[in-house]
Amino acid sequence: MASDVKISYINLPVTFDQALDGIAYDHGEQGLGKALRLLCACASQQSKCPEYMLDVTGEKGWKLLAGRLRFDSVKDCMDFISDMRAEGLCAIVAEDGREYVACPIVSACVDAYKGKSERAKNAARARWSKKNELEGGESE
Repeated sequence: MASDVKISYINLPVTFDQALDGIAYDHGEQGLGKALRLLCACASQQSKCPEYMLDVTGEKGWKLLAGRLRFDSVKDCMDFISDMRAEGLCAIVAEDGREYVACPIVSACVDAYKGKSERAKNAARARWSKKNELEGGESE
């Protein structure tokens, strides 16, 4: 399950380079740093439910996010998130009366990581199974 998956770093797919370039163009290199900080902050929310999302419910939630991303004001942060939504880098999700900033790119990276891990685990099982069969056949 997702609870046993540990993501330390996220790898941004090439398809998001253009969107990140748009953020860098509109907001400068500091804006790009804020975008990457937001993606990493979402990725670090593994043990909190809902996973990979940041709670921005009410003024307090937005104020915390603005501080985390080092914005001077909540309005600047909200405008930036709006631009990121337009680029497809994040979304606002309403769940159980709360609002969250979600990053589809993080979810996609987690899904890809889980799939890769599962394939590697299955390949290792197949190798060990084959090795055990060969060793069993040789000893007989």
